[in-house]
Amino acid sequence: MQHKTRMENGMEKYSGAWLMYEKPVKPAQYSFIERIVLDKTAFACDCKAEQKVLDNVVTELKAVLAAMKNEVAVRCKAKAEGSITIVRDATMKKESYRIERKDTVITITAADASGALYAAFDLARSLYLATLTDGTDRMEAPMNPLRMMNHWDNMDNSIERGYSGQSFFFVNNEVVVNDRTREYARLCASVGINASVINNVNVKNAATYLITPRYEKELKEMSEIFAEYGVDLYLSLNFAAPMELAGLPVSDPLNEDVRAWWKDTMKNVFTAIPKLAGFLVKADSEGRPGPHTYGRTQAEGANMLAEMVAPFDGKIIWRCFVYNCTQDWRDRKTDRARAG
Repeated sequence: MQHKTRMENGMEKYSGAWLMYEKPVKPAQYSFIERIVLDKTAFACDCKAEQKVLDNVVTELKAVLAAMKNEVAVRCKAKAEGSITIVRDATMKKESYRIERKDTVITITAADASGALYAAFDLARSLYLATLTDGTDRMEAPMNPLRMMNHWDNMDNSIERGYSGQSFFFVNNEVVVNDRTREYARLCASVGINASVINNVNVKNAATYLITPRYEKELKEMSEIFAEYGVDLYLSLNFAAPMELAGLPVSDPLNEDVRAWWKDTMKNVFTAIPKLAGFLVKADSEGRPGPHTYGRTQAEGANMLAEMVAPFDGKIIWRCFVYNCTQDWRDRKTDRARAG
């Protein structure tokens, strides 16, 4: 369900989506909540981004409580009665959390800042829907460590196979960072998404330049906003970038000039965008070059890039989509697996 928030440039803007917190079901049930207790030092957060994640934990809880007409104070330490207390248990699985209620004491126990944020959204839903009953005790832990949105947005503002509007990441070959960037990251975090690839896996034209200084300012800003909600920024990568950006004759993953170019490029991009998490790559498909073009295996192509991002804790996601796009689809004796 979406809620209209305001008119902007003649168009209705749906900013909060399911996080508007309008008309809580039974707000009086939780009138006892008077404070939010969070000691950030207990989370041993050394980086600014994690501090921001914890700030958003408080912000989200305050938002739902405000909708319920509760005036709450935020404290580092306070009595437990009438409070939502957020504590850390470093022995828990990464990003996991536990929500307990005993009479007027509500406790969130989280493994880390991201776990606390997921718990805050969970608790906000429970308060809004009036489902947090006395005696509640539940734990949540992610089954999959990487929970990614994979967008097919093009830099001209179009979306390949997109059926509900145009890109809010790109307009006129520029990277867009605005209020919707934060709204998007918030919505992702509310359903446990912790990573996002913002550009089409079919990388061409201006998108090839996303790994150059041309866009580093905007991408750095976007990655920092994402990080405040525990969301990692990924980019789709053009395997032919050494040819298209540097004028090299090949993109052979075992060619020394190609390897040197990727090594320098990755050093530059991760230095400029420290919170960049890595890249999604589609090669050897639909007419695009890849390792097979040079008689190399997919593993050799993927591992070359993985080697270049490893010093920066980056990840390479290699898309297994290798087939002859010119094959006759009516030929029942061939299929994509065999063509690959």
